[in-house]
Amino acid sequence: MAGVPHGLELIPLIKPMMCVNLRGSIGGTGLKLFPDRLNNLAHWVLGEETFVRGGQKISLPHPRWRYSTHDGLSAS
Repeated sequence: MAGVPHGLELIPLIKPMMCVNLRGSIGGTGLKLFPDRLNNLAHWVLGEETFVRGGQKISLPHPRWRYSTHDGLSAS
């Protein structure tokens, strides 16, 4: 997802096939990123605004996780 611009072209095609949880989010359900510090990619690639872990809602992009200010393509 990060650093591969050709993969981003596929997102509109595969996003409708991804599972969505009860909160309406794909991240953590239809797309699992590991470790959690990579979950900012769900913001840049899927448009996710939050990530939930153990009942705690975390706003994305999270400033202490990787890709907090960019998607891995537009900035180094």
